[in-house]
Amino acid sequence: KSRTLQAIPAFVAQSNQMLVIWDDTYWQRLWCNYEVAVYVKASSARPIRFVPVWMPLWVLSSFALLTLLCLCCVGQGWCGQLDLDSGLSLMVSYMMNAVPANVFCGGCCAFPCFWLCTRKLQKHELMLDQMKHFDVRSAECTVEADRIVIQEQIVNLFDEALGPPVQVPFGTVADAPDAPLMSPDVLQDIRDITSYPSRDEILDQFNAYVKGPLHESLEASIGKEDYLPLSSCVAANLPVILSGFM
Repeated sequence: KSRTLQAIPAFVAQSNQMLVIWDDTYWQRLWCNYEVAVYVKASSARPIRFVPVWMPLWVLSSFALLTLLCLCCVGQGWCGQLDLDSGLSLMVSYMMNAVPANVFCGGCCAFPCFWLCTRKLQKHELMLDQMKHFDVRSAECTVEADRIVIQEQIVNLFDEALGPPVQVPFGTVADAPDAPLMSPDVLQDIRDITSYPSRDEILDQFNAYVKGPLHESLEASIGKEDYLPLSSCVAANLPVILSGFM
């Protein structure tokens, strides 16, 4: 299993983009945290795209409710007869026949829409809050024996001592391979007498990345809890838009 974990970065490095289908438990799963850590180190120049699972549900539910509302409003054309003798009588007959039914239909759809919007705000706020208080050490792992192995892999990914040495070209010396300064086993023996960060400090570096740059990238991508993409709003309100042409 350890060899499989070490091979994952090679596969991730070939990916053009990482798509995260986020739910409430994403940041609580250690394997998901490891996937993010691998992608960050293997493809640091390519952003991670987050798609919350509640977004399609909100769009489809709002679309269905607004479709029902529009159908009810369109159906009012044969439910009541309007008096066309004068402008005043037309307005009065419209207020008596069409308005009560439209208000009733609108009220029935307003409460589910309000609940959906409230849930969207709660889920979005939870996602940002989980990243703000993220700690890889508190993540859950079904097989507890895997915890140490995965955390060690994260440490190796973010350990500056295992990165390639800084090279300064001089003369015509051939380029040296980008090998680490030392092996993990040797580093484990001498870490206490060096200035390299400890294991806990390296895990804190990964925590800081999730809380800082990754959190900011997520906010720039999908916004804060009170933000909705224009495309999602248009899709959800498409029935109302189309009803204007009927």
